[in-house]
Order: sequence, then structure tokens, then C-alpha cells
Amino acid sequence: MKVKYRILEERTIDGGWETIGVITLFDVEPLHLQLNGIVQHTVSTSIWRVILGRVRERGLTLETYHLAFGEYEGDYRLLLEIQEVEGKTAAEIREYLRDKYVYGNTITAAQPVAA
Repeated sequence: MKVKYRILEERTIDGGWETIGVITLFDVEPLHLQLNGIVQHTVSTSIWRVILGRVRERGLTLETYHLAFGEYEGDYRLLLEIQEVEGKTAAEIREYLRDKYVYGNTITAAQPVAA
């Protein structure tokens, strides 16, 4: 199984950008499961409800997904490059993408924190 995706970033307090997840395109049925996001739990659910509503209403694709950001494009952006990953199952691919793009920027409980 192959999945296409774009990297999602959020503006940081210092004005930079931080990777917080990916928007994925799975080649599966039903159609509403094809275009989906795998994002950090810290994103604003109220903002993402608006963005997801626009994606559905406008019939946006992976290529045009960023058009749903509207007034939030100063806070969120999708990198232009569409990447592809392959795996045996959808669950395996989701786990890989979560590990790399969602949890990859966080400190785990096992890591020491400098004082």
C-alpha cells in the first residue's frame, strides 16, 4: 500500500515553523477516509474544525488542501512537496508517520531534560 502526504507546520512563538504532522491521501474506500490528517494533540480543535469543514465543502485535494487555511495561513502551512511512503498496512503507515512527524519533535519521558 502506498500513501501520499504533505508535511504540516505550525508557527512558533519566535516566528519560526515547527512540524506538527502530515496530511495524508490513502487510496482506500470509503472516500471520506482517503484525505486525512495525523497531527499533534496540541493543535486547536476549533480551528481545525473550520479547516476540515472547508476541505469538505470545497472538495479540496491533497494538492489544494492549503487553500482551506484562509485566515489561519499565518499559523499553519503545508510544505509544497508531496511525498510517498509504502507499507504493508494502513496501520503500519500511520504509525510510521506519527513517529516521524508527530512524535519526532517531542521529548519522551525516558529522555533526560537539562536543568
